Amino acid sequence: MNPRILYCCLIALFISFFAVTNIVAEEQSTVKSEKNVENQRESENIAKETVPSETPEAAVPSEAPEETVPSEAPEAAVPSEAPEETVPSETPEAAVPSEILEDSVLQPEKVAAAQELAVNTDEASESSFYTKFIKDRVQIGTRSAHRILTDDDSGHKGGGYGSGTFLGTIYGLDAKQNYFPRQLYGRFFINDIFGVEIGYDQYKAKSLTRNPPYTDGDLEVSGITLSLIGFYRNTSKFTPYLGLGLGFFSSNFSEIANWRSSYNGLRQRRMITDDVNATIVSLGVLWEFTERWNLDLSAKYIGNADIDAVFKGYTYGILDTVQPGHFPMDSYALQIGVSYTF
Repeated sequence: MNPRILYCCLIALFISFFAVTNIVAEEQSTVKSEKNVENQRESENIAKETVPSETPEAAVPSEAPEETVPSEAPEAAVPSEAPEETVPSETPEAAVPSEILEDSVLQPEKVAAAQELAVNTDEASESSFYTKFIKDRVQIGTRSAHRILTDDDSGHKGGGYGSGTFLGTIYGLDAKQNYFPRQLYGRFFINDIFGVEIGYDQYKAKSLTRNPPYTDGDLEVSGITLSLIGFYRNTSKFTPYLGLGLGFFSSNFSEIANWRSSYNGLRQRRMITDDVNATIVSLGVLWEFTERWNLDLSAKYIGNADIDAVFKGYTYGILDTVQPGHFPMDSYALQIGVSYTF
């Protein structure tokens, strides 16, 4: 796959992931607020049902005559005092005392039940997908790196094919530096100690030859990296980590124009390179300079990145030269980056 297409796809993947997580967070917040409003309305309805329903029940006119008329019949001859005796001041309290007491006891119980329902709803929202799998578990970032090749000179400068050079007259490699922070990566924290990192890495080296213009082109290595990371958690804002992983790299040799085609197109040259799976060891430290943002300082070693290559030469379109070789692309990288924790 073309490295540029792979890089664009990875950028699109990170942007999509960031957008999806934000959408999920907004939806969870909306659902939570709607449930809280619903619970509040339910609490208000419970309160309304308990308070006004007691007023009409307290005044029961049909019971007042039953208690006063039979016992006070002989004294009804005194008209001035009859009304005072037949309408006792304590009739409303004696009429429905049990219902009032029962409702006054049930009202706080209903309110407490509504509050408990609201608490349970909040707990259910907190145990959502976002909280379980994204919040404080997902981290995305990007890095810039300085490259150092471990084997950049074959020791046979000026030699030709078969003299110990890497391939043909290419005797050395010179790492090309690009400090643009394009090494995107994402991490998922399995627990407080371990996490998984997936990222994108790319680096180049210029070929060195004995003949002017003293280079045949640039060798580029790029691809996806996958690592298991171990973190040393402590009370400070600095978290050291160690990573072990693999790099799944493709390679491409970009020939310069006057080497690719010479003698007015009479002579054509091509360099075919293979893909490689490399081992990766990283050591670094995260500095949490704000609640969610981190500065990432690290060193990385890429090993077993020996690129097999074949040179093919054509004259008048006819293949007449085939030379195998290899390019050692093992390297160290000093890296600085920034990351965001959801």
